[in-house]
Amino acid sequence: FYTLTFLALLTILPLQLPDGLRAEVTTVMSLVGIGVSLIVLPVALLKVRATTVVLTGFLLAALLTAFGASQDMLALSVTLFAILGLVQGGTFAAVAELNRSMESRTLGYGVMAQTGNIGNLIGTPLLLMVLGGAGLETLQLATAGIYLLGFLSLLILMRHLRQSAP
Repeated sequence: FYTLTFLALLTILPLQLPDGLRAEVTTVMSLVGIGVSLIVLPVALLKVRATTVVLTGFLLAALLTAFGASQDMLALSVTLFAILGLVQGGTFAAVAELNRSMESRTLGYGVMAQTGNIGNLIGTPLLLMVLGGAGLETLQLATAGIYLLGFLSLLILMRHLRQSAP
């Protein structure tokens, strides 16, 4: 769900800004996401579980993209990528948290890598099609729906793991 939107939004959102801001905003979006993942996330993980960070990130991203004002695309873009930094880094930590054995963790990271590849392959054409066919507001709602699906999928996975725990 993260990779389905990441590259696509890194491409699409700056195009909604004036020409003079596009390169700078694209750079800031990337750096803010990396900074949050490298600086804020480790501090957060001292206090809360990785799955909680990812759930919170998906929920915040869904709310921001659903209700964020498309008139302030600069703030929306930078804030969204800060939130996605939590999701990205938290997801790697969550694999270890959700899988007890080393074999399960290895398979989890492998599945995450492959789903990331699929998301990157599909995301940009999908979201460009939504933008071209229905406009920016629909793109925001579709993106919010993707993040909400990520949130709900993780909740379902966590419930399943709790029920199957010895």
